[in-house]
Amino acid sequence: MTDAALPRPEAREKAAAASPLDAAPGMRRQRLRSNPVAVALLAALLAPALPALADEAPMPQAAPEQPSPPPGRAIFAIYPHTFDEKRLAIPLPGMIVDMIGKGYSQSALTDAMGALFDRHTDNRIQPYGDLSAETLEAHLKSSVARRRAALMAEVLDADTDWDGTVTRAELEASQRHRDAEDLLARFDDDHDDAITSAELRVGAGRLVDAVSTRALLTRMLAWDQNGDGRVSRGEALSLVFARFIQPPPYPR
Repeated sequence: MTDAALPRPEAREKAAAASPLDAAPGMRRQRLRSNPVAVALLAALLAPALPALADEAPMPQAAPEQPSPPPGRAIFAIYPHTFDEKRLAIPLPGMIVDMIGKGYSQSALTDAMGALFDRHTDNRIQPYGDLSAETLEAHLKSSVARRRAALMAEVLDADTDWDGTVTRAELEASQRHRDAEDLLARFDDDHDDAITSAELRVGAGRLVDAVSTRALLTRMLAWDQNGDGRVSRGEALSLVFARFIQPPPYPR
């Protein structure tokens, strides 16, 4: 009887017996496991190569250790949430006082205080934007320049024909400026329903003046609570946290 005439299972068994190398991989593994002599021989052949393979294998690299924040940066560690009458006595900016009077949440007040600190300080002048008496003038110049440029850019965003003059029609057509009357009242000095580049420059200088900015930065120097001569962002935020900490129910 030829192989073609054999039933299909018998033909596969005959082919596997005739040529073990041509057998299916699963069948070869099963035969190897059932032959202890072959297993011992294979282990003896692979034993010399195992140490070399282990030496060539890359060692797992430990994750780099994250640097800890410098002293004074951890707000909650340096300024714990405990009632502090001295901190309550430090005056806050008028904008923050108004928000407290209107009942804004702690989260909103914290964001507002952080934004105020960032607008008036520059971390390119001193690490983390810390404010000190020595760096006050540098922070002043940077703050005034950045805020004036941002104000002018907001108006010029509506100058679609890029001729340097923003008209009432351009302001009303702009998606960002829904109150054209307010912008015209602040910048259109000759009341011709258009804001020229000269009017924009004068208006930005009037709305963001160096005198009031210097006065605010000078008052911010009083926010130094650890006596290192510098005011950090954490110290500014701690003044907001202090307003939401209840005093102890008994005298200390």
